Amino acid sequence: MRLREFIGNPRWRRHMVRVAITLLIGTIGALAYARTPLPLPWFLGAMLAALAALALKVPVEGSERLTLVMRVVLGLAIGSAFSPEMMERAGEMLISLAFVFPYVFFLALIGYPYFRLFRDFDRITAFLSAIPGGFQTMVAIGEDCGSDLRRL
Repeated sequence: MRLREFIGNPRWRRHMVRVAITLLIGTIGALAYARTPLPLPWFLGAMLAALAALALKVPVEGSERLTLVMRVVLGLAIGSAFSPEMMERAGEMLISLAFVFPYVFFLALIGYPYFRLFRDFDRITAFLSAIPGGFQTMVAIGEDCGSDLRRL
């Protein structure tokens, strides 16, 4: 398909308008959040604004290519925060680290049935909702697994 035909496709244009609306909402949310003393304004502000828009049924939509690029950026940002000093200090965190697996297991054990029985989530969405962790990571995994992202 030629570029002109692709751009002239009404479905593609509708998708791009929704992506632009989503980016605008995220930018406004980030700018508003940046005026607060709360951490990570460009991440949390944009995410909360997009979630609010989604809850209000605003036609927001993501872009697979842009999502892939942002996952790489996020991975690099998080990965660059780890340093050799953290490994040297791992001994200081041994007790805390020992409780991570039982804690996650316990939350999954309690959360999964809750989301299945009382919130009527499908199996994948219930499981991912019950697991504590990075929200962005759970959304990325949920997207790949076919989870209901609006509920997750």
